[in-house]
Amino acid sequence: EKQKKYFENAISGGSIAHAYIFSGPESIGKRVFAQEIYRKLNNRNSKEVDGDLCVVLPRTTKEGEPATIPIEDIRNLPAFLSLSSLPGIYRAVIINDADRLTIGAANALLKTLEEPLPRRVFFLITSQPEMIPLTIRSRCQEIRFAPHGDNIITAQAKSAGLSNEDAEFVAMIARGRIGMVTDLISSKSVSVLKKDLKDFQQAAGKGIFQRFVFAKNVADSGRAGKLVDLWLSWARTRVVATDKAPGVLHALIKLSYELSQSQYNQRLALERFFLQI
Repeated sequence: EKQKKYFENAISGGSIAHAYIFSGPESIGKRVFAQEIYRKLNNRNSKEVDGDLCVVLPRTTKEGEPATIPIEDIRNLPAFLSLSSLPGIYRAVIINDADRLTIGAANALLKTLEEPLPRRVFFLITSQPEMIPLTIRSRCQEIRFAPHGDNIITAQAKSAGLSNEDAEFVAMIARGRIGMVTDLISSKSVSVLKKDLKDFQQAAGKGIFQRFVFAKNVADSGRAGKLVDLWLSWARTRVVATDKAPGVLHALIKLSYELSQSQYNQRLALERFFLQI
């Protein structure tokens, strides 16, 4: 609501900046909000992407390498921005995961930001603003976004047709990330995740051999990171609600970090975790 009010005042007062950074946790609606601001600027109601909006996304340029935003995707923007629009219409660029700009792309973007055109606005979306070069950040206004409250997440899930039990489960694992609610519902994966959590709870209570077998299966599934994120959500909720399982929570936080680092062997990290709990 604070961000919405800020932009309502900026639009009515004609004080829209030429570049913004929307920072905050992933999947909390930053990109959707940027699209809403674009529509408000141009008094458009349709959610369809039109010719005055350009969305730049990370992509994989070489097999096996992480997705990035290459320089050519940024070099194309001046041509898009220079195209004429109807009187009073804004042209906007949304750069999703702007922290994934390559060095060349960041330099090209900086040059574009240094020569702003009237009625042109950039929205840089990121969960890691510190990874965006300072030279770019200094030319943008940063708007911070916080996770939504569980009541908002639960209401969103219920409005999509989930039962009270499933809506509360979604709120637990989403941890304020409203975009995750949409993904879970559209992929119909709520029941799958409930089973995943039950499997973890059962495995944690078994002997060391069964726990090691479970650790191997998780490592081989290709979903280790997502599963640990699910376990973390459950452990955080359990600690807050009952003050139990703080040791499990701390061990899961460490495990989550290790799985995010390429130098760690996932199976060994999981086995160490199951030894500790």
